[in-house]
Amino acid sequence: RMFTKVELQKGVNLYIRKTEQFKTITMSIKWVAELDEKQAAYRAVLSNVLQDSNADYPKQSDLRKALDELYGTVFYMDAGKRGNSHIVSLNMECVNDEYLSTSGVFDEAMKMIRTIIFNPNFQDGTFDESIVNREKRTVIERIRSIYDDKGRYAHKRMLELMRPNDPASMSSSGMEKDVESITSATLLDTYKRMLDEDE
Repeated sequence: RMFTKVELQKGVNLYIRKTEQFKTITMSIKWVAELDEKQAAYRAVLSNVLQDSNADYPKQSDLRKALDELYGTVFYMDAGKRGNSHIVSLNMECVNDEYLSTSGVFDEAMKMIRTIIFNPNFQDGTFDESIVNREKRTVIERIRSIYDDKGRYAHKRMLELMRPNDPASMSSSGMEKDVESITSATLLDTYKRMLDEDE
Protein backbone atom coordinates (compact mmCIF):
# COMPACT_ATOMS: atom_id res chain seq x y z
CA ARG A 1 0.00 0.00 0.00
CA MET A 2 1.23 3.47 -0.88
CA PHE A 3 1.64 6.52 1.35
CA THR A 4 -1.20 8.99 1.85
CA LYS A 5 0.05 12.50 1.05
CA VAL A 6 -1.26 15.56 2.90
CA GLU A 7 -0.01 19.03 1.95
CA LEU A 8 0.30 20.87 5.29
CA GLN A 9 1.41 24.08 3.56
CA LYS A 10 3.35 25.02 0.43
CA GLY A 11 6.59 23.00 0.42
CA VAL A 12 5.61 20.96 3.50
CA ASN A 13 4.14 17.53 2.81
CA LEU A 14 3.12 14.80 5.25
CA TYR A 15 3.23 11.19 4.06
CA ILE A 16 1.48 8.55 6.19
CA ARG A 17 1.43 4.79 5.82
CA LYS A 18 -0.45 2.74 8.40
CA THR A 19 0.60 -0.89 8.74
CA GLU A 20 -0.04 -3.72 11.20
CA GLN A 21 3.26 -5.33 10.17
CA PHE A 22 5.44 -3.74 12.87
CA LYS A 23 5.20 -2.96 16.59
CA THR A 24 7.03 0.33 16.07
CA ILE A 25 6.29 3.77 14.64
CA THR A 26 8.90 5.17 12.28
CA MET A 27 9.12 8.90 11.61
CA SER A 28 11.37 10.55 9.07
CA ILE A 29 11.65 14.27 8.38
CA LYS A 30 13.54 15.28 5.24
CA TRP A 31 14.82 18.69 4.20
CA VAL A 32 15.40 18.82 0.45
CA ALA A 33 17.48 21.48 -1.31
CA GLU A 34 19.27 21.79 -4.63
CA LEU A 35 22.61 19.98 -4.51
CA ASP A 36 25.51 22.39 -4.16
CA GLU A 37 28.99 21.12 -3.22
CA LYS A 38 29.74 23.79 -0.61
CA GLN A 39 26.29 23.59 0.95
CA ALA A 40 26.53 19.77 0.99
CA ALA A 41 29.57 20.10 3.30
CA TYR A 42 27.76 22.57 5.56
CA ARG A 43 24.59 20.45 5.69
CA ALA A 44 26.56 17.25 6.42
CA VAL A 45 28.19 18.90 9.45
CA LEU A 46 24.86 20.45 10.48
CA SER A 47 23.12 17.05 10.53
CA ASN A 48 25.88 15.68 12.79
CA VAL A 49 25.69 18.70 15.13
CA LEU A 50 21.88 18.45 15.43
CA GLN A 51 22.19 14.72 16.16
CA ASP A 52 24.77 15.32 18.91
CA SER A 53 22.73 17.28 21.47
CA ASN A 54 20.12 20.01 21.95
CA ALA A 55 18.78 22.52 24.49
CA ASP A 56 16.93 19.84 26.52
CA TYR A 57 19.81 17.33 26.32
CA PRO A 58 23.02 19.41 26.16
CA LYS A 59 25.28 16.35 26.32
CA GLN A 60 25.25 13.42 23.91
CA SER A 61 25.02 11.08 26.91
CA ASP A 62 21.88 12.91 28.16
CA LEU A 63 20.17 12.41 24.80
CA ARG A 64 21.15 8.72 24.60
CA LYS A 65 19.87 8.14 28.17
CA ALA A 66 16.53 9.79 27.34
CA LEU A 67 16.18 7.60 24.23
CA ASP A 68 16.94 4.46 26.28
CA GLU A 69 14.26 5.44 28.79
CA LEU A 70 11.76 5.64 25.92
CA TYR A 71 12.03 1.86 25.47
CA GLY A 72 15.13 2.13 23.32
CA THR A 73 13.80 4.70 20.86
CA VAL A 74 16.20 4.98 17.91
CA PHE A 75 17.26 8.42 16.61
CA TYR A 76 19.80 9.40 13.99
CA MET A 77 20.35 12.08 11.35
CA ASP A 78 22.17 11.87 8.07
CA ALA A 79 22.89 13.76 4.85
CA GLY A 80 22.53 12.21 1.43
CA LYS A 81 21.71 13.01 -2.18
CA ARG A 82 19.28 11.88 -4.82
CA GLY A 83 19.61 13.19 -8.36
CA ASN A 84 20.12 16.96 -8.13
CA SER A 85 18.86 17.15 -4.53
CA HIS A 86 20.68 17.22 -1.21
CA ILE A 87 18.66 15.69 1.62
CA VAL A 88 19.12 16.06 5.37
CA SER A 89 17.10 13.40 7.21
CA LEU A 90 15.97 13.12 10.82
CA ASN A 91 14.88 9.57 11.63
CA MET A 92 13.21 8.28 14.77
CA GLU A 93 11.67 4.92 15.57
CA CYS A 94 9.75 4.24 18.79
CA VAL A 95 7.59 1.46 20.14
CA ASN A 96 3.87 1.78 19.39
CA ASP A 97 2.04 2.75 22.62
CA GLU A 98 -0.62 0.12 21.83
CA TYR A 99 1.86 -2.58 22.86
CA LEU A 100 2.71 -1.02 26.25
CA SER A 101 0.87 -0.96 29.56
CA THR A 102 1.76 2.75 29.79
CA SER A 103 1.31 5.36 27.06
CA GLY A 104 3.04 8.57 26.04
CA VAL A 105 6.13 7.20 24.27
CA PHE A 106 4.99 8.53 20.89
CA ASP A 107 4.19 11.96 22.39
CA GLU A 108 7.62 12.09 24.07
CA ALA A 109 9.32 11.09 20.82
CA MET A 110 7.44 13.86 18.97
CA LYS A 111 8.41 16.35 21.68
CA MET A 112 12.04 15.27 21.28
CA ILE A 113 11.87 15.75 17.49
CA ARG A 114 10.50 19.27 18.02
CA THR A 115 13.40 20.09 20.37
CA ILE A 116 16.01 18.64 18.01
CA ILE A 117 14.72 20.79 15.15
CA PHE A 118 13.82 24.06 16.88
CA ASN A 119 15.97 24.17 20.05
CA PRO A 120 19.53 23.21 19.17
CA ASN A 121 22.37 23.23 21.68
CA PHE A 122 23.23 26.94 21.37
CA GLN A 123 25.94 28.78 23.31
CA ASP A 124 25.48 32.56 23.18
CA GLY A 125 22.97 32.31 20.33
CA THR A 126 24.94 30.01 18.05
CA PHE A 127 26.20 26.44 17.81
CA ASP A 128 28.73 25.23 20.41
CA GLU A 129 32.13 25.64 18.73
CA SER A 130 33.66 22.55 20.36
CA ILE A 131 30.82 20.37 18.99
CA VAL A 132 31.08 22.00 15.55
CA ASN A 133 34.83 21.35 15.41
CA ARG A 134 34.41 17.73 16.53
CA GLU A 135 31.72 17.07 13.91
CA LYS A 136 33.82 18.76 11.22
CA ARG A 137 36.54 16.18 11.98
CA THR A 138 33.95 13.36 11.78
CA VAL A 139 32.77 14.52 8.33
CA ILE A 140 36.37 14.94 7.11
CA GLU A 141 37.12 11.37 8.22
CA ARG A 142 34.03 10.20 6.30
CA ILE A 143 35.20 12.04 3.16
CA ARG A 144 38.72 10.57 3.49
CA SER A 145 37.40 7.04 4.09
CA ILE A 146 36.52 6.72 0.40
CA TYR A 147 40.24 6.43 -0.40
CA ASP A 148 40.38 3.21 1.65
CA ASP A 149 37.59 1.64 -0.41
CA LYS A 150 38.90 0.96 -3.92
CA GLY A 151 35.45 0.25 -5.38
CA ARG A 152 33.87 3.45 -4.03
CA TYR A 153 36.91 5.50 -4.99
CA ALA A 154 36.94 4.10 -8.57
CA HIS A 155 33.23 4.91 -8.90
CA LYS A 156 33.80 8.47 -7.62
CA ARG A 157 36.70 9.06 -10.06
CA MET A 158 34.70 7.64 -12.97
CA LEU A 159 31.83 10.06 -12.27
CA GLU A 160 34.26 12.99 -11.87
CA LEU A 161 35.80 12.21 -15.26
CA MET A 162 32.54 11.46 -17.06
CA ARG A 163 30.45 14.23 -15.50
CA PRO A 164 32.71 16.97 -14.10
CA ASN A 165 30.96 19.69 -12.04
CA ASP A 166 27.74 17.70 -12.23
CA PRO A 167 25.59 16.74 -9.20
CA ALA A 168 26.23 13.05 -10.05
CA SER A 169 29.94 13.46 -9.26
CA MET A 170 29.45 15.47 -6.04
CA SER A 171 29.71 13.90 -2.59
CA SER A 172 26.78 14.28 -0.19
CA SER A 173 29.39 15.30 2.42
CA GLY A 174 30.97 17.96 0.19
CA MET A 175 34.69 18.59 -0.07
CA GLU A 176 37.25 18.65 2.71
CA LYS A 177 38.25 22.31 2.08
CA ASP A 178 34.60 23.40 2.47
CA VAL A 179 34.21 21.44 5.71
CA GLU A 180 37.40 23.07 7.03
CA SER A 181 35.98 26.55 6.32
CA ILE A 182 32.85 26.06 8.47
CA THR A 183 32.41 28.22 11.56
CA SER A 184 29.61 28.31 14.14
CA ALA A 185 28.25 31.44 12.42
CA THR A 186 28.19 29.95 8.90
CA LEU A 187 26.60 26.78 10.29
CA LEU A 188 23.88 28.88 11.96
CA ASP A 189 23.19 30.53 8.60
CA THR A 190 22.92 27.06 6.97
CA TYR A 191 20.52 25.93 9.73
CA LYS A 192 18.26 28.97 9.26
CA ARG A 193 18.26 28.57 5.48
CA MET A 194 17.42 24.87 5.80
CA LEU A 195 14.39 25.60 8.01
CA ASP A 196 13.21 28.60 5.98
CA GLU A 197 13.86 27.57 2.38
CA ASP A 198 14.05 23.76 2.04
CA GLU A 199 11.18 21.63 0.84
